[in-house]
Amino acid sequence: MKKIRALVLGYMFFNPISQRGINVLTKTLAELSMDVDFVSYPIYFAKKEGKNYLSTWYSNNGGIVSNKIARVNIPYSSSHFPNFIKKSFIKFFEQTHVHTSPKINFEEYDVVVIESGKGVFFADHINGPILIYRQSDPVEFGIDPSLGIYERKLIEKADLTLVVNESIKEIYEENYPHLISKMRVWENGFEPLKERMKIKNPFDNTKKNVVYFGLFPIDIKLLIFASEKMPDVHFHIFGYFNKRYSIPKNLHFHGFIPHKELIPFINNADIFILPYKDDKKRLSIVEKTSKILLCMSTKKPIIASNFTNSDKLEKYGVVISNSNENFVEKIREFLEKPVVFNYNLDLKKYLIQERIKELKKILVEDINIF
Repeated sequence: MKKIRALVLGYMFFNPISQRGINVLTKTLAELSMDVDFVSYPIYFAKKEGKNYLSTWYSNNGGIVSNKIARVNIPYSSSHFPNFIKKSFIKFFEQTHVHTSPKINFEEYDVVVIESGKGVFFADHINGPILIYRQSDPVEFGIDPSLGIYERKLIEKADLTLVVNESIKEIYEENYPHLISKMRVWENGFEPLKERMKIKNPFDNTKKNVVYFGLFPIDIKLLIFASEKMPDVHFHIFGYFNKRYSIPKNLHFHGFIPHKELIPFINNADIFILPYKDDKKRLSIVEKTSKILLCMSTKKPIIASNFTNSDKLEKYGVVISNSNENFVEKIREFLEKPVVFNYNLDLKKYLIQERIKELKKILVEDINIF
């Protein structure tokens, strides 16, 4: 019997211990005994980051994942260019991202998976195999609306589109109902923290430490306000955020760090916060991400700012403040009287192995991948 070959076009490298949905999906394909080429496309720091990842990973079921690189020299980023420039040069960016990479013969593969982001540029260039679009965030309704036309083409062409929550599916049903017939909800998962006592505490034990890590836009004014009101509390912010200057000394921007390096900070935090900037369009799709699930698993408080659709998290037990002052009050309250939080959610359902089981069922029953 011929072995099934799969191609995954993702951002960053495949990492078997990562909670990222595209990595969990890739492991699932390998557990289904497929040989998978995971192509990081585009990747701008390949030489630096490539040293930190395995070139090949073997599943217990005989499948193999091979990390490969398609380097592109000209970046496209919604955060770096105003709309009038993007509209003028969008075709140029499409050409640089699709045609300057090593050519990929899609017909060599039985299954092709594309992760949301710059990979939507491939919409017009793929034909033949089973096509899966794995949407971590909608490009059109989140990352960059100017790329929506490519994303819609990709969804229409795909045999299966995986979205991470019902809210996203509802938005498509309202705006593009013809696209949802092959769309399935496959939620995020997490790996629980292990060997907590053996993880070195990166914090000063004499201080209280509040942590945020994630990708949603943050309210810097709220963070400055909170850190000024509580100078004895240290606020630690992780993610793709620019380092800030002229901020209180107890407000720390650490930038993006690998997940395994983040674990000690998560394990030893006193409280988690979600200081979201109220971007109504972006937050219309907010739900329980793998990061939020991991925080919930520690049974520590999660305190959020008041944002559009915050009730989607409040129903699970996340504490939603109603003002900047109340945000500070809630943090102070739980620091002074620590409590064990049992969130209104069956976390076992969201363990990575459970997510893999559910995805296998979708792949076999919904698109008959074999």
